[in-house]
Amino acid sequence: MPDAHEVGGGSEEEEDEDDVRQPHRDGGSIGRSSGGEFRRWRWRGGWIVRGESIVKTTVDEALSRNPGQGSGLIRLHFHDCFVRGCDGSVLIDSTARNKAEKESPTNKPSLRGFEVIDLAKARIEKACPRTVSCADIFTFAARDSVTRLGGFHYAIPAGRRDGTVSSMLEVLHNLPDPFSNVQNLKNRFGVKGLSMDEMVTLSGAHSIGVSHYTSSTRRLYPRQDTSIDPVFAAQLKANCPQNGSNSTTVQLDVVSPNQLDSNYYKNLQIRRGLVLLGSNSMA
Repeated sequence: MPDAHEVGGGSEEEEDEDDVRQPHRDGGSIGRSSGGEFRRWRWRGGWIVRGESIVKTTVDEALSRNPGQGSGLIRLHFHDCFVRGCDGSVLIDSTARNKAEKESPTNKPSLRGFEVIDLAKARIEKACPRTVSCADIFTFAARDSVTRLGGFHYAIPAGRRDGTVSSMLEVLHNLPDPFSNVQNLKNRFGVKGLSMDEMVTLSGAHSIGVSHYTSSTRRLYPRQDTSIDPVFAAQLKANCPQNGSNSTTVQLDVVSPNQLDSNYYKNLQIRRGLVLLGSNSMA
């Protein structure tokens, strides 16, 4: 992977209301990339629509082989957007003088889905070179994962510019700490222009994916968390014995592990939630 992925191009021409996609502006830093505000582009020949189609095909192929890739792509997008905005900077490789975002302990080795993004980018470059940015591919891939696993689709704007700066240190300064309490989470999301309601909504992504050993055992050992259902705790202990291996994983939602639904919230209500707001979370 290169030090900086190719920036999506396209011809910047006079705006045509029938041919221009208006960039999203939500007032929060999540809606902006390190390249600045989204710019209005005139996309000729339906290139962006074609690019979205290529990403969808690539994501569908990957999730057909392994539905767990969907949670990885959603998490990958979140970890990208929360640092410098949705600019694809988590794709950038480290150099001799700089350790990039992907080297952060928060991201390595748990982030997955890079190969899906790389394949989609290669296919798009072959079909319509220098047109669709990696940042847009990230966004399309996350949305298409939601559609595939959750059954609902939403339209998203295009025109994000790829960032050229990526720093491991910025990950720790921006992403919520794995063991953050609710107030810390509220502060971290608030800085990004996100409300408590939006934070709770985004946490619903934990209805899919897996949790690693350390995320589970923190609530089990040395003293069992009294907020967890005793029967559920016994099941977790059977899968995650004390002093076990961190390579052990547990489904975040044992009811419908490969379906993006509301079971994350339902599990919390019956004290069977593996990941709580304000506790360690991995996807």
